[in-house]
Amino acid sequence: MYQRNAVQKQFAGAIDLTKVAQDIQLSRDRGTAETLVSNYQWMIQNSPRRKAILSERVVSPDRLEATALLAANALRRRLEGDFVETGVFRGLSSVLMMLAMQNQTRAPSGRMWACDSFEGLPATDATDEHNEANCSRRVEGGQRCMVARGRTFLGSFHASERTFMKNVISLVAPAFWQQRLSIVKGWFNETLPAPGMSAISFLRLDGDLYTSTRDTLAALYPLLSNGSLIYVDDYGSFGGCGKAVDDYLAKRGCQETPQPVYERSAAAGGWARVSIDSHELQTRLAAGRTFEAVWWVKIDCRN
Repeated sequence: MYQRNAVQKQFAGAIDLTKVAQDIQLSRDRGTAETLVSNYQWMIQNSPRRKAILSERVVSPDRLEATALLAANALRRRLEGDFVETGVFRGLSSVLMMLAMQNQTRAPSGRMWACDSFEGLPATDATDEHNEANCSRRVEGGQRCMVARGRTFLGSFHASERTFMKNVISLVAPAFWQQRLSIVKGWFNETLPAPGMSAISFLRLDGDLYTSTRDTLAALYPLLSNGSLIYVDDYGSFGGCGKAVDDYLAKRGCQETPQPVYERSAAAGGWARVSIDSHELQTRLAAGRTFEAVWWVKIDCRN
């Protein structure tokens, strides 16, 4: 029989909170995040769509908990604004964000915006390309991997809006998603910001490529409230994504520093693929010093 406490043990100690606590004391929200992830996993295991959902997971346990932790913190601090995810794929991270909002104890407020082309990734450009093979994680202190020249990601990570909604309906209360979920369908440069978007308290980016990340930041960063939270899933795994973030933050000049979400296992519980091609990489990976995702806090600065 599936046990919730087994899931809590699985996620215990998953995130290095040293720098997190220094910035916004996310450690205060750890228990809430662990409970949220535990309940989320329990719901998946008991869903009629269990097999389908389990086959659709692409986010590691470490990044899943980071998403829950940031959502819980944004809600506890009562930050002004909505939750937004750009690049929702099959919807499981969006579901977790909605569950966080759904389970808040104070009066419900805010919307969940789920943004995706539902056609997969756009074409790569020269910024994404490098003559090294792409890999799925960045080793701390090493070079970020990039998309191999001649390799296209066009259409990759394609999931239909119907698949997205099946997962939402299976796991989120109808009273929540029917009233507070907005789907924005289309390419980010053509649809963002969407009509009705205003303040954002938690922005989760999962666009993989340079243009997807650049376009999202340009359109939505100005809507982030001061102290709001940003999570980028592919900063350490796709060079174009990382460069888009670095370029944007450098242009702002606000000393906003992305913090890594360290991965704790080579297989990541079977959720993520890892390319290991050296003994040094194996050693660092085993020590939990590799990462794909980063997060940071928006600073309201004036240049």
